[in-house]
Amino acid sequence: MNIVLKPYCLDYADCHYAAVKASIECLKKWFTWASPDYCLCDSIKFIEDQSSQENKGKYNFAIFDSDDGEFLGSCGLTKVKTYNGEQVASMSYWRRQDSNKKHVMGQAANKLKDEAFNNLGIKRIEIDIACCNKKSIGVATEIGAKCERDIPIRGGDGKIHKGIRYILDG
Repeated sequence: MNIVLKPYCLDYADCHYAAVKASIECLKKWFTWASPDYCLCDSIKFIEDQSSQENKGKYNFAIFDSDDGEFLGSCGLTKVKTYNGEQVASMSYWRRQDSNKKHVMGQAANKLKDEAFNNLGIKRIEIDIACCNKKSIGVATEIGAKCERDIPIRGGDGKIHKGIRYILDG
């Protein structure tokens, strides 16, 4: 199986919504936007906001299986900022929980890393992960991210978790 990253468009609202609803129990632990009352209008708003002025410097992509077209999740770069003249971004990703396809996030994160370093001018990517989120840690190490330091992570539930910052340098 191979995946493809596509910039969001309104045609993806239904499949994005279905994936969020299928994954809400996992997502709500880590993302404040993920709540049990998440609705189709939330997916539409998220997609419409991709081209807004407030969203400049954020790059979100839908993840699709290139063979059968299944929507598999989302990944993105946010909080793009400049330190010492170099662009730094935070990477996040999530995978739909009702799919049995393997290695989705590793492929997606690698493609996103390549896009960041080769096309977006980003020199450093930070991936902040709660220590108890073993699958996300696995993805970070699979794409070559190195552990930089311990940090606190605020979960979607508002609780503070022990976390680790992983880094990729371009």
